[in-house]
Amino acid sequence: MVRLGAEVVKIEAPAGDFQRSGIKEPTAAPDAPSPYFLGMNRNQRSLSIDLKRPEAQAVIREVISRADVVLENFRPGVLERMGLGSSALLAEHPGLIYCSISAYDPAGPSGNKPGLDLIIQALSGIASLGGAADGPPVPAGAYIVDTYTALQAVIGIQAALRQRDQTGFGQWVRVAMMSCALYLLTSESSYALNAQEQTCRGRNGISHSHQPAPYGIYSTLDGAIALVAHPASLPDIAAALGLSDRIIPLLEGRALGQTGTRSPVSCQAAASADQR
Repeated sequence: MVRLGAEVVKIEAPAGDFQRSGIKEPTAAPDAPSPYFLGMNRNQRSLSIDLKRPEAQAVIREVISRADVVLENFRPGVLERMGLGSSALLAEHPGLIYCSISAYDPAGPSGNKPGLDLIIQALSGIASLGGAADGPPVPAGAYIVDTYTALQAVIGIQAALRQRDQTGFGQWVRVAMMSCALYLLTSESSYALNAQEQTCRGRNGISHSHQPAPYGIYSTLDGAIALVAHPASLPDIAAALGLSDRIIPLLEGRALGQTGTRSPVSCQAAASADQR
């Protein structure tokens, strides 16, 4: 939001955000700032305050009275107990945009449960798409759910601000990590809910509904290679790998695209790549 021109004041506990010094090189000085924190919080101002103290109420309410947006990611119910929930603040400031980020929809059965990126990747099914067939699921190495959820929050806030321009009223914007993760699976879930045969992970470590072999990453003698090609290119790939005599017969009688992640074609490509 800062990069879009917003003036952001981050509320931190009296001890400060633990990420200020907790995520850095092990050899860094104890008081050295965290590059991660500096990157994620650049161009923001911070206010250190204990929201549980009665005298903090006047301070925080003064800050809110001058704000267009309140963005929070406490577990549902925490701010309500402090008198800083969406209902209370929207009643006091009808033009306020109040955005809540949570693991699950606050109105759903799991609304009070906590959640982290890895947990949501596992529960949503994202992690099940990665990893070799004979191994456990492998989640994405980046915080993709965290990042995508934050982007959806920004989009929701922008839409709410635009509506306020027209109506003069703010609103409560809710963004749930699980909902965002499921949206990332739109293609895969649409296929899974309508296909008779479900996709599965193959030797290439990817389960994708419409990206059959040789789409994937394969080990070689001197590293790994990524292959992205339409099935129509399989004869050319077979020739490049010196496997025409082994792969072309497997393609006979198959419609283009019918080369799943566990197909003989995928296995032949993987076996050849391992040796090259």
